[in-house]
Amino acid sequence: MEFKGTKESWFLSDDKKSVKSKHGTVATCWSESNEDLDERLDGESWLSMRERTRDERLIRNEIKPKANALLISKSPEMLEMLEKIYKEGKFIKSEIEQLIKQATEL
Repeated sequence: MEFKGTKESWFLSDDKKSVKSKHGTVATCWSESNEDLDERLDGESWLSMRERTRDERLIRNEIKPKANALLISKSPEMLEMLEKIYKEGKFIKSEIEQLIKQATEL
């Protein structure tokens, strides 16, 4: 078993929505569709609708893409950790905990 993808180190772009290597972009995480958030309630103004859906737009357009890119950027290290556990047959709890923390904390 050998990983066939980009083998060098992966890191987040400046906007934290893309994953890069020294040779270019590995992955880009796009926002979810906001079409369902653009529906106005009866008598609601466009500005009121935008204010009502502000928090969900922030989650979809900023938080989720950044969280997805962060997780993807840690994929090579996760694979390396799994290979190490498989080969050595031992559980390195502190290293695993640190990797999980790096992959999940924005």
